[in-house]
Amino acid sequence: MPRSESPRRSEPVVSDLDAELDEARLMGTEPERSRQPMQAVVEKFDQEKRILFTRPESQAIDRLVVSLATRLNAQVKVSHVVRALVGLMLHAESEIDKRAGEAGPLIRPANGDAQGLQRFEREIGRIFAAALRDAGPLR
Repeated sequence: MPRSESPRRSEPVVSDLDAELDEARLMGTEPERSRQPMQAVVEKFDQEKRILFTRPESQAIDRLVVSLATRLNAQVKVSHVVRALVGLMLHAESEIDKRAGEAGPLIRPANGDAQGLQRFEREIGRIFAAALRDAGPLR
């Protein structure tokens, strides 16, 4: 950008709710509280977790995501699916903790032991499956 130009400032975003509140203030009335939606805190995605998959696992994940996107008639990416799964795990966190305590200690095999890692991860999967079943529906 040339020196003579100043950087553009982003305009503040005014939501419909903000506009409705401003209008209500001008009219001397209060908007209905029941109509005001709860405003969730939306955080920026700034953390990265790296994971390696086998080629067949990667292909299966891609196939699942494409199938989901087709069924939903929406653009769906692997990251959307992974974040949804993380949300499920966090929802069931106390049940996961309970089930892990019931399962007792697991010994993580060496990275070179593919079959051992598969068994280890299957056991973790069983803990998660039982916890999700008992955690109840998402709210």
